[in-house]
Amino acid sequence: MWLMTKYGFFSIAGAWKNEADHTPHPDLMMIRARKKGHLQNLKKSFRFLQDYEITETQNTDYPCRMIVDKMNATMLVSEISEEIDYCNFKDKVHDNLPDDVSYHSFLIKVWSE
Repeated sequence: MWLMTKYGFFSIAGAWKNEADHTPHPDLMMIRARKKGHLQNLKKSFRFLQDYEITETQNTDYPCRMIVDKMNATMLVSEISEEIDYCNFKDKVHDNLPDDVSYHSFLIKVWSE
């Protein structure tokens, strides 16, 4: 699932139970990002994510990731939805992440499609 938020852009998918045969783990999720700062924004804003480590890999679509319990991934999506207090998403992102020009440009491209 792709998640575009005021904190950044994320891909949430199942973590591998067995990477060799691509078996998903039943209880773990990957919250992935292209920018480490986006994951850091989540950790700062949601206390239940503070103990999870951000790892960085090379040669992947999303080089930054956190492996989290499925319960916490579900809670994250729920809490992000509950805190919506804006009528214009792109403006909120600009206000929340004023220096992240590439993310804002990406949102404009998505919107234009």
